[in-house]
Amino acid sequence: MVKAGLFTSEKYIEAFVESQKEWIEKQREYFAKTYHHRVLVTKDQREIMKKQLLPVMKELVHKYADIMDVKIKSVKITSAERRWGSCGKDGAICFSYRLALVSQRCREYMAIHELSHIKQFNHSKEFYAEIERYMPDYKEVEKELHGYYIHLEQ
Repeated sequence: MVKAGLFTSEKYIEAFVESQKEWIEKQREYFAKTYHHRVLVTKDQREIMKKQLLPVMKELVHKYADIMDVKIKSVKITSAERRWGSCGKDGAICFSYRLALVSQRCREYMAIHELSHIKQFNHSKEFYAEIERYMPDYKEVEKELHGYYIHLEQ
């Protein structure tokens, strides 16, 4: 699929695509190698996933909050496309609906990751040491998580 301006000629588009053929092929190869799990989601599916994911993530967050001895304000599921989760300084934690499609281990990692921000509000060595305390294999789980490409259909 190619997006172009309304008055762009087909001839120009075809010439442009042809001139970028090598780059396009490299991108396709990179995408296929990097993202092992590719899913397109409709808006209706996203809303269902948000509702189903909320109790799962609340349970994980409360479980690990007790273990890690941190206090949280709230847990929400958002429509975020570019990040898996976020944590406010007040302990309000948000997760992307996309976590509904990843493994349980990835969801656990995200719960621990966001809760670790309550203790270390950054991505320092101390922050990752905090994660490692509760998930020693977190680097492997991060690799798995980065292998997902979940995107909302346009």
